[in-house]
Amino acid sequence: DSSKSKEPRDAPNEAVKAAEDADLRSYIQLLEADKHAKDRELEEARFDAEEDAKLIAKLQSDAREQKLSIESLVELLDGEKKDHERELSAKKEEIDSLREELEDVQKKLEGEIMNSGRIISHCRAGNDKIASQREEIERLRLENSAVRRDLQDALDDLKVYRK
Repeated sequence: DSSKSKEPRDAPNEAVKAAEDADLRSYIQLLEADKHAKDRELEEARFDAEEDAKLIAKLQSDAREQKLSIESLVELLDGEKKDHERELSAKKEEIDSLREELEDVQKKLEGEIMNSGRIISHCRAGNDKIASQREEIERLRLENSAVRRDLQDALDDLKVYRK
């Protein structure tokens, strides 16, 4: 009896249990499908993370190379700047030296111009004296010519008188 009475009660329980088992299997399949989807997402995320890590490493490497290139350029520019500063300093020194030479030459020329002015004044005075002496010589020559004519006339008169 008791086994007969359990059966009808067991049948609904077994049906519920079977339904629950089916629900559990279905839920497990959903969980497994969800796990597979999550695993795929995780794998894709890992792949993306690896790609991002590679990209970051590449960017860091490129940044280091660019930094080194920039540092090299800065060193090169600093060297060129120092070279240009040395050249500029040398040119300034050369210009200062040339200015000093020019000032010396200018002073010498001014001295020579002043000396030339004295020489010109002395020459003018000498020329004036020479002109005055020429006038005196010309006056004496004319006077000498007049005296000669007078002497010649006197000689001529004496010849005539002696005859």
